[in-house]
Amino acid sequence: MPVSSYIVRCRAELRPRVREALRRLPGVTLGPAGAAGLTVVAETDSLAATEALEARLRDLPHVRDAVPVYLNFEDVFPTASAAASTSSD
Repeated sequence: MPVSSYIVRCRAELRPRVREALRRLPGVTLGPAGAAGLTVVAETDSLAATEALEARLRDLPHVRDAVPVYLNFEDVFPTASAAASTSSD
């Protein structure tokens, strides 16, 4: 399951509206707001769903940008050792 995090940038006075919109997105957890923006952590079912969510974050009203700061896809792609063990069976 891919896990990603973003800083969602918007004007400070619009943060309450953006937070409300973010709360409605499945798989999204909100962290504290900082000087750079709102912290968002997301879990999705696939890499394609992560890419779609990132686009959706950027398309939310009042959002200036959604900057990815962490992406973990290690369980989406098999490791070299896992691939070697399954190919020798």
